Amino acid sequence: MQIDFINTIEGLAKSPHIRSGDIDSYTEEILKESSFVLNCERTNAWVFNDKENVLISLNSFRSSINTFKVEGDLKELELPNYFNYLKKGEIIVSNDARKAKINSELMSIYIDPLKITAMIDVPIRSEGEMIGVICFEHVDKQHEWTMEEQKFTQSVAQLLSLALETNKKRIYREKLEKTITEKELLIAEVNHRVKNNMSVIISLLKLQKLKNRDVNISDLFDEVINKVYSMSAIQDRLHMSQDFKEIDLKIYVKDLVKNLNETYGTEKTIKIKLNLSKVFIDITKAVPFGLIVNEVLTNSFKYAFNEKNNSPELEIDLFSKNEKTYIRIKDNGPGMKKTALSKGGMGHEIIQNLNKQIEGEITFNSTDGVEMNLIF
Repeated sequence: MQIDFINTIEGLAKSPHIRSGDIDSYTEEILKESSFVLNCERTNAWVFNDKENVLISLNSFRSSINTFKVEGDLKELELPNYFNYLKKGEIIVSNDARKAKINSELMSIYIDPLKITAMIDVPIRSEGEMIGVICFEHVDKQHEWTMEEQKFTQSVAQLLSLALETNKKRIYREKLEKTITEKELLIAEVNHRVKNNMSVIISLLKLQKLKNRDVNISDLFDEVINKVYSMSAIQDRLHMSQDFKEIDLKIYVKDLVKNLNETYGTEKTIKIKLNLSKVFIDITKAVPFGLIVNEVLTNSFKYAFNEKNNSPELEIDLFSKNEKTYIRIKDNGPGMKKTALSKGGMGHEIIQNLNKQIEGEITFNSTDGVEMNLIF
């Protein structure tokens, strides 16, 4: 008999249902196998509700007719004595079910109708707390539970506890995955709408620019349009990559250069040298970074590549090293005076404020064209 117990426990421990957390299938398996090896008529498993005042049937098995059935709930309000015994968390052995004090409330509603003669109730524990009970019952014959049988039932209860824990984790994981999926879909929708709204804003600004005949005001429209575009391009990258946390600056910088070249460089051929590595940065830093780059490039296209510059050139280096991002932008224009750099030239104040947002180090050199170096 002891060998049968060991073999049964080993078989139940190897069941795929315990690993998958398929609690319904595993409960059926464990009740049926236990009933067979114990040669008892009835086996059933129950779990407490959240308030621990109701026992909910996982399933019950009758060996004589090879049938499973989910029983009705057992309520503490109706069975206070029985619940009091159970909550002590100890194995309850009833060699004579009719004489055991614990069963007094069960006589007329359970023991007598089902002709139960001997029963054993084993607590199911999870993380040190009792979460339910598994019961083994003999019918129409007297039985005295041996120590081997009691140890076997306790091992069965532990296996059922493992399956319940796995099932709980599986349900939690599925809920978490669902929440993450819903969040990603929501973020994607928000990014999509932001992108569309920015596209509408850019279109409206372009329409207003076309209606205007003042060159200076048209230039202002171009600057605003390009600033909005620098933010819109970030949303576009997020939407295309399906990554809502970071963007690749290599592609992003290419987009900005292309857009500004189409805006300001239509009447001149600008030699553009791009030495860009793949660099991914967090979305929270991408917007101020993009605005800084847009501001610097705008000034290069507007002022460095004027009619006096016969061979306009633009160089951009981008790479990362030691968890820092480096970008260098250099033009071959006439440069700017130091006073212009210190007192607001190139939208200097805007650039410095944006630089603070990314906690960067930014320097300008104007000895041979204008060169910006940014590290963050």
